Amino acid sequence: PVTDTSTTDKYTGTLTEYMTLPLEQYVLVPMPLNSTLSRLPGEAISEFELKVPPIHFLWLEVEPVVEAKVALEQHRVIISSQKCRLIGSSFLTKVKMNERFDFRAKAELTWNDTVNISSHNHSIIGSAFTQNSISVQSFIEVDADRPMPFK
Repeated sequence: PVTDTSTTDKYTGTLTEYMTLPLEQYVLVPMPLNSTLSRLPGEAISEFELKVPPIHFLWLEVEPVVEAKVALEQHRVIISSQKCRLIGSSFLTKVKMNERFDFRAKAELTWNDTVNISSHNHSIIGSAFTQNSISVQSFIEVDADRPMPFK
């Protein structure tokens, strides 16, 4: 398993091995766009916090923070959340924005792991010509009571 992404140039295991890494190693996976992923302190090992970099809308700065639970199953990974809070501009606090919306999200990741069996040493090795793939089905649902001036 990958233990330190700063010293690992390329993951050499199979896609199945990668997708089923222990949850303890999820915080080692590099995140895109300067987002961060961390384990929620004092919570179950399967609960994480995802912080997205600030987003700018007109004069507002909004930084979504999502708490999510990850479930590993034999052939899929399920990430679900019902909690998101918005931090950033003081306007969000003034209009009690975090009390004005309900958030639900779910992503189900599945994968196709194509490997070759070497007839020479009977070990499973990845091939540069495999058709490995990851698929995701996801939904995000937000019910919101928009504050002025967004009505």
